[in-house]
Amino acid sequence: ADDFNGRHSDGSYDQSDDLYIAVSCLVGDPAKGVPDRAEARQRVDQLAAAAGEVSPYFGAWLTYREQLCEVWPVAATFAPHDIHAPGAPPILLLNNSGDQVTTVEDAEAVEASLERAVLVVNEGTEHGTYLEGHECVDDLVEAFLLDGTLPAEGTKCE
Repeated sequence: ADDFNGRHSDGSYDQSDDLYIAVSCLVGDPAKGVPDRAEARQRVDQLAAAAGEVSPYFGAWLTYREQLCEVWPVAATFAPHDIHAPGAPPILLLNNSGDQVTTVEDAEAVEASLERAVLVVNEGTEHGTYLEGHECVDDLVEAFLLDGTLPAEGTKCE
């Protein structure tokens, strides 16, 4: 839990969670502007109360954490867009089949937009794949990093 939350052995924390939230809140439609904070806060408070009824220990906390962008004081500045990298060197993409954060469909769309990318789909539900105990993935990544060897298109790991 400490490692996941960026806690160091001296009890201090890194800024990875703060940075993740800031970047996440800046991705969106800039035309939406800054939400009315009072209305947004009221809406989030209602969601948190309902979630707290269902999960007294975690419901409200998770709601506030996941709804931070609703009350973020700055408008989004980076609209989602297609990725293009003409002339880029080979690119290895990894995705877990059950990743709810970055879906296989999204990864396939990125692969299709890049000239020299290969997507490897691993059977798993985690958000990360490399160095997570998936020998097949680790071997493919290391072959790519050390030798520049891309796996065949459609490669799957189990």
